[in-house]
Amino acid sequence: MAVAAFLSARFVSTYPAPLISTVLTLTVAVAVVTHKTFARARKLCTQTHIDVLNLLRDMDRLDEVRGRSGTTSKARARRPAGRRRAADHAAEVLAVRKSWDVLELDLRTTVDTGYRWFGLPFLAKDTVESLVGKVSAGIRSAELAASIPARNGLHAILSACEAHIDVLA
Repeated sequence: MAVAAFLSARFVSTYPAPLISTVLTLTVAVAVVTHKTFARARKLCTQTHIDVLNLLRDMDRLDEVRGRSGTTSKARARRPAGRRRAADHAAEVLAVRKSWDVLELDLRTTVDTGYRWFGLPFLAKDTVESLVGKVSAGIRSAELAASIPARNGLHAILSACEAHIDVLA
């Protein structure tokens, strides 16, 4: 609109016909870019919502492994209980780390353009780094309550994305 106002002030008396077509072209271009930007934002919010849910599920499984005393699986029953728990714990830690890696990519992705140089990131770099620390602390700690700060941050992301979910975008 600023470009249209500038062009009209400059050329309206001299070239009225090209001005009308230029303004219409710019208006259509703005509408298309706006639509693409909002579609990209909806897609990113939907993907981020899915990845946060996957991470929370993996964190729940890790907490179950930390808190459980044994399993009923016949294949696991052949191993000593200590080794079984250690193997289960290692597998769940790996699953949480993989889920976090996928989510971290979403959080560092730019919402509007896809270009790192001039796009708006999904979350600010400091916020992502803070969440990295909280998730890492929750993974490393043996206590079940250690993941609560990370879970609070993840639930805040879920709440923010909830209004923008569009699985067909």
